[in-house]
Amino acid sequence: MSEFGSDKIVSILTIFPEISADWLLLGKGEMLRQKEVGNSPEQQEEIKMLKKNINNLNQLIDTLNDKIHSLQDELNHEKEKALSLSGKTSMELISQ
Repeated sequence: MSEFGSDKIVSILTIFPEISADWLLLGKGEMLRQKEVGNSPEQQEEIKMLKKNINNLNQLIDTLNDKIHSLQDELNHEKEKALSLSGKTSMELISQ
């Protein structure tokens, strides 16, 4: 039977730094380490940029949703015009 040496534990913790050493060695606490609260200036700038990108994408989504609703309304209007030209109501077409 092979032993699980400290070199393997060090390797695991090096490859997976998010794993808590207390959890791995002692079975205590949470499996994943708590993320550090402070961010480097580079990370803060990246977070700021990502939030701005998210905001821009949300605005684009809102604009596209408005366009979709507008096109749906236009399509419904055109359908009603076509129905009125055919002399039938939408209810008459549905009942056929």
